[in-house]
Amino acid sequence: MNIRLDWNETFSIGEPLLDAQHRELFDIANSLPENNDRAQVRTCVMRLFRYTREHFSAEEDYMRSVGYPNLEQHTRIHEKLIEQLSLIAQEPLGTTAADLSFKRFVLQWLTDHILICDKAIQKFVAQSAQPE
Repeated sequence: MNIRLDWNETFSIGEPLLDAQHRELFDIANSLPENNDRAQVRTCVMRLFRYTREHFSAEEDYMRSVGYPNLEQHTRIHEKLIEQLSLIAQEPLGTTAADLSFKRFVLQWLTDHILICDKAIQKFVAQSAQPE
């Protein structure tokens, strides 16, 4: 079974750097192996963990730069996601069931986070740009 979810314009929030980072997160998530290779899975998980932290930092910088009013709440969501990712990554991976479960989790939080939380940033920026 090969689970994939590719980035498309539905996931765009209109900020080129963050959109590029979201595409990269999709690529990393899609590259999570489903072949029971523990070493390969661990390498990919660590890459995902590092890149997620880097992306969240960039996203928080962007929210600060646009004066996003829900920055604190969004940052807490980031912290929770990192905690969840960390906890799940500590589970024994390297079996088909565990690897698929982890991959599903990553793709789910990635899509939910972009479509709900990050789209709210896009909406705020669009509304802020409208003349009053």
